Amino acid sequence: MSTTKRLWRWRSNPLRRHEDVVEAWVVLTVWVMVALAGTVAALVTARSAEHEFAEQRAHRHAVRAVRVAGLRR
Repeated sequence: MSTTKRLWRWRSNPLRRHEDVVEAWVVLTVWVMVALAGTVAALVTARSAEHEFAEQRAHRHAVRAVRVAGLRR
């Protein structure tokens, strides 16, 4: 694919308005920010949950169970 064809969208176009270009960049920027914010939120949530689970595991203790024979109903 030649460079001319790859850059076809960026060529000078009399129908392309400056507002449309600005809007496209704003939309792209917002989508990138949403994707990054979602990733950060997921990582923070996972870290918080892992910390909470580790705390719960630390407070648990093993209990021995003994079956008593002869207690049938």
